[in-house]
Amino acid sequence: EPPSSEDLDPSPHTDAPPDRATCPTPSSMKSQQIQEALADAGIPAVFTGGQGIFSSPAASAWLGLLDAVLDPRLPRLLQLSESPLIGWTPQRLARALDDDRFGLMALIKLVREALETTGPTAAFELLAARTELVPRLLSSTAAGERLLTDLRQVTERLDEAARVETLDLVALRGWLFENIGSAGNSPDDDAVRRLETDLPAVTIMTIHKAKGLQFPVVALPDMASRFVSVKPPDRLRRTLVHENGELVLDVFGDLDARRDDTKLAEEQAEDLRLLYVAATRAQSRVIGWWANTQRTTDSSPLHRLVASRSTQGQPPPVSIPAGRDPQGWLLDRRLVEVVSVPRAGGLLRAPAPAAPSIELVARVFHDTIDRGWARTSYTRLTSGAHEATGADPVPGGGDEPELDTSVLAPDHGHDSAIPDDATALAGLPGGTQFGSLVHSVLEQVDPASEQLDSELTSAAQQMLARWPVSDVPAATLASGLAAVVRTSLGELTDGRSLADLGAGNRLTELEFELPMGSPGPRHTLADLAALWSDPALVPADDPLAGYGPVLSRSAVSGEQLAGFLTGSIDVLLRVPARPSEAPTRTGPRFVVLDYKTNRLPVAPGEQLGSRHYTPEAMRAAMIAAHYPLQALLYTVAAHRFLQRTVRGYRPESHLRAVGYLFVRGMTGSPSEADATRLPGVFIWHPRAALIEAASQLLAGDRRQ
Repeated sequence: EPPSSEDLDPSPHTDAPPDRATCPTPSSMKSQQIQEALADAGIPAVFTGGQGIFSSPAASAWLGLLDAVLDPRLPRLLQLSESPLIGWTPQRLARALDDDRFGLMALIKLVREALETTGPTAAFELLAARTELVPRLLSSTAAGERLLTDLRQVTERLDEAARVETLDLVALRGWLFENIGSAGNSPDDDAVRRLETDLPAVTIMTIHKAKGLQFPVVALPDMASRFVSVKPPDRLRRTLVHENGELVLDVFGDLDARRDDTKLAEEQAEDLRLLYVAATRAQSRVIGWWANTQRTTDSSPLHRLVASRSTQGQPPPVSIPAGRDPQGWLLDRRLVEVVSVPRAGGLLRAPAPAAPSIELVARVFHDTIDRGWARTSYTRLTSGAHEATGADPVPGGGDEPELDTSVLAPDHGHDSAIPDDATALAGLPGGTQFGSLVHSVLEQVDPASEQLDSELTSAAQQMLARWPVSDVPAATLASGLAAVVRTSLGELTDGRSLADLGAGNRLTELEFELPMGSPGPRHTLADLAALWSDPALVPADDPLAGYGPVLSRSAVSGEQLAGFLTGSIDVLLRVPARPSEAPTRTGPRFVVLDYKTNRLPVAPGEQLGSRHYTPEAMRAAMIAAHYPLQALLYTVAAHRFLQRTVRGYRPESHLRAVGYLFVRGMTGSPSEADATRLPGVFIWHPRAALIEAASQLLAGDRRQ
């Protein structure tokens, strides 16, 4: 950046903009002292570097708040009351009545509720509103803006930790305590303290931090002060010194005065090197301050440099008496100007800014929150459709609504006896809890295990403790799920079962989060529904060809596809080639599987059996529950995953089909006479063109 006229102005009193000046200092402590002095004088300044956010008073204040939330006894609450989060003064604490203390207890209770239900950010905003934290901090001290910035940064870090690591209050307090304990050793860039202002300000940093940087103006207020003790060393010390041109570590095994002089000379040589680094950061101008003091001037690097009479190229002495008149320094006055500044009484303050010539008014924000841009899922997208039809969507995010018996129930008579084709799972209860139970057991067990039955029983017992469902014996559940994994999946797997393929060929609970939409016009579910009306994408003989009109007429057809789509694929199954197929196959094929615990509707008094899970009945159930939409969305997610993980991936070759496994209808038969009519196994072959068109639409591209 070229220098400005203010930077080159030789007058020592030039009012240069603050953001054109930096102040390199020998240590973080000096930096903070200078920042506080500038703030007291009304000059904006920021300190870049130094302690991390977890070494700040804000982190300690948050730790005190969490301690009080977890242990709201009166002594701890009174201790918290003096923290910046509450802001009581010692005088107010001394005068506090019972009502004040009960009010503080009630506030901490509200903060705890906010922490548990919404998170640290909501708790901080609640506390800030109730204690007038922002105006209180900004008006109380010059460092108030610094403290407020730190409090907000710690709050964001706590909120992120609670969300990402799913921490409860005890774990969150432990996380903060550990970070405070390890402060200074953290490689996390987010632990660096943020600047407290974006206004033009003097930049303060340590000299080491300033290496490699350049600034128009460099101010050196502390380079003419260096205290050197005249007392001999009283303890053993180690230091780095140069000996015969080599840098070595002297462990100082004795208290030799000559070696201590060597150490002192090394330190003072380093002082000169630091002065050189600091001064050469300037592009246009360096300003240094010198004062004649009794003990700190003689050995200071700036004084030794400007007052030295050493010949060119020789280092100055380690100490020069400071009584010499500054006007007698041997300096090139064409480059260096020495100006005597009279001692000022009282605290110097920056001149007040001129009153604005226009009337100031509050800024009006015109932007609005885009509520169409959201993080959504298949369940959330279709929840309105189930409500509109009177179906009962499973609470808690389930995707297996009760189906309308008037639409789907075939008439198989009214025999209430248990049918011969009843599976072990057919008579078990339903609901979200049961669905989660089935999924967790199937995920735990390797279907190819030689001890499959015993492992299923053990997993069922273990998962029933986590997902308790009444009237579900572990043995019955294990027997039913053994039938599921031993049932042939027909053309999905070339006649093989899950037990034949084993856990080595599957990815379970494959989570995804896909970006949707674009800055332009947004798509809706109606646009996805239109894909089913294109015979080039969904031919007439496709079992789900009739779903498009159902979705377009539903109450959710206007749902926007903008934001992020999340979900979890039950199983992405790899189907390896059989030995006889290897020469003609380009690699493994993949199948998307989804377990369903739905009970298909039956006639009154009739018992559910595998005969009810025909392709026609499952197709009707799929469309009624909007499962074709789920199948397409999850297939797009698998398609994008395989694009990035399979070399030479082509959807028409590698993404074979989608299988919906209605587990209550699966009999455990390793093969069926008619491979196209497998009870409980619904098979869909979406065309590659449909998958790619849906993927483009979700990404925001409109089909021409």
